[in-house]
Amino acid sequence: MSNLKAYRVEDLDADCGCSTVVFAESRTRAKVLAMSTDTCEDAEYVHIRATRIPELDGNYRGHNEMDWYNTDDRRALVKLGWYCFEPDRDDCATCQVKEDCENYQDYLEDEARWLQEEKQ
Repeated sequence: MSNLKAYRVEDLDADCGCSTVVFAESRTRAKVLAMSTDTCEDAEYVHIRATRIPELDGNYRGHNEMDWYNTDDRRALVKLGWYCFEPDRDDCATCQVKEDCENYQDYLEDEARWLQEEKQ
C-alpha cells in the first residue's frame, strides 16, 4: 500500500483558477512536484498552494499527477467538482463522465429552459 497522499495544487498568482492533483508524501513534496505540472510550471514555490484531498488518496496508480485524459481520473475529479476549463459543448456530449459533471448537467438544464422559453 502506498504512503502517498493526494494534494490539490494551484498557482496562487495565476488568474485562471486552475488546479491539478499530485501524489506526494508531504505538502512540501507536493509543492515541489507541482512545479513540474502544466498548472504550476511557471510558479514560484512560495506561491503554490497544496491542499490535502483524502478522497483521492485511493486514486494513485503509479503516476505523480492525476491525468485529466484518463477516464478513471477524470471521473474521480469531476465527482469532486472539477470540470473543463473552457468546455466545447460538442465534446461534452461525447464525454464518458458527462453524467457526473455538474457543470454539463447545469448547461443541459439551462439549454432546456432556453428552448422552453423560445417556444412560448
